[in-house]
Amino acid sequence: MRPRTAAIVGLVMAVPIGLLFLAVIVGLQPLGDALRAVLTTDGSQPNTLGRVYMLVGLLLLPVALGVTTWPMIRPIDDRRRLYVANIAVAAVIGLLIWVTWGELAVEVVRCDVMGIPNCD
Repeated sequence: MRPRTAAIVGLVMAVPIGLLFLAVIVGLQPLGDALRAVLTTDGSQPNTLGRVYMLVGLLLLPVALGVTTWPMIRPIDDRRRLYVANIAVAAVIGLLIWVTWGELAVEVVRCDVMGIPNCD
């Protein structure tokens, strides 16, 4: 796969969870209202589509990072090259992985391991 194509594919794979992150965490109001209407039942509890959206989005992030960095890992003509677009997209995807998976891990530890009541 060509480096530019890999960067575009990786970015497209990261867009679903990136939009959800922007809507919920950053607070983009029109986008947040639209996603809340589609992905939740009462505005706070996710419906089936919302759960699938979050699960697929979270699982696509590592795949997107792999697709984006693949042209840099694989040697071409016995040389490895760095591509600026791929590095930038990989940095954005890595940041999304760190924030989303990190917060998920913190919540699992807080709620399930430590047993803190009303931690949600």
